[in-house]
Amino acid sequence: SAGNAILLSKIFPSVVPGSPPLAGSVADRVALLSFGAINMAFIAFMKAVTIFSEERPVIHREQTRQQYSPLEYLAAKICAELPLDSFFAAVFTTVLKLCSGLCISWGKVTATFSLMTVASASLGFFISSWSPPSGSLAVTASVPILVVL
Repeated sequence: SAGNAILLSKIFPSVVPGSPPLAGSVADRVALLSFGAINMAFIAFMKAVTIFSEERPVIHREQTRQQYSPLEYLAAKICAELPLDSFFAAVFTTVLKLCSGLCISWGKVTATFSLMTVASASLGFFISSWSPPSGSLAVTASVPILVVL
């Protein structure tokens, strides 16, 4: 996350820490936030699709043995994955704000990116839960769905 933020901030040279928001840099600032949002959404989405596709045979086997219910699995998955996604979003926005000097408060940009990554991960879990047990369809079909959204 930190490396992605550094690379994105280097792409837009007019967005530097300490510089006032000039008319020419507004488009770069919007593009920087847009590319950052897309980047974080895609990472969270693909991570969720990949992890769920790999865990699905194990989950199915354990649920046939009645070790836990689907609701218990979902609650455990939310408690384990979503805070981690929010943490990576916070690291990303912290480094992005330090490297680019965005004119928005850290709390607002972090909350927005965290909410977006959690929503993207949830969408990834939803799509992979509807795919066949092999999981290959979820990974293949998820990229066009995320591009459209």
